[in-house]
Amino acid sequence: MSEPTISMNLLQDAGVRYFQDARRYGKAEAFRRNGKHIAKCAYIYALNAAVEAILRGLMGKYRDWDEESDEMLENMWKEFLMNLNPLGNLPLARDIVSKLQGYNVERMDMASFTSLDNARKSWEKVVKGEKDLDYKTIYRTMQALSQFTGIPISSLMRDGAALWNDTIGQVYPSLHIE
Repeated sequence: MSEPTISMNLLQDAGVRYFQDARRYGKAEAFRRNGKHIAKCAYIYALNAAVEAILRGLMGKYRDWDEESDEMLENMWKEFLMNLNPLGNLPLARDIVSKLQGYNVERMDMASFTSLDNARKSWEKVVKGEKDLDYKTIYRTMQALSQFTGIPISSLMRDGAALWNDTIGQVYPSLHIE
């Protein structure tokens, strides 16, 4: 992630310099002073995105010989467009965008966002009437809240449910919490 981040930082610094000069000298003078530098930074940013997309496409082709060349070019184009997205170059933001696109992110620092997404999906089903409000929906919500705040609410719920199941759930199996 260091090269894409550096390229993005170059482009951002060029933009900041332009806006600072625009406040001092006006937009026309700021563009005259910074236009070539901004163009060069944008070129480097796009070139970096293209090279990364090509290399990923070639490695994908190397791993899967059955893939047709049209699919490879299409995958390279999609990868190039994804690489141009500046949020894709920020480590935490990239993972959040991936999660919103439906991909799984299995790192501990992203577990809270995964739990939040799972809770959201459960609540959508409850609101749409596809399922009743149950322990799992509430637990998923508390799990996300616990991971964001550090307060062990979900652990207390889990331990409480285990205690309930070991006592009352044993005597009255219909009241067992799942």
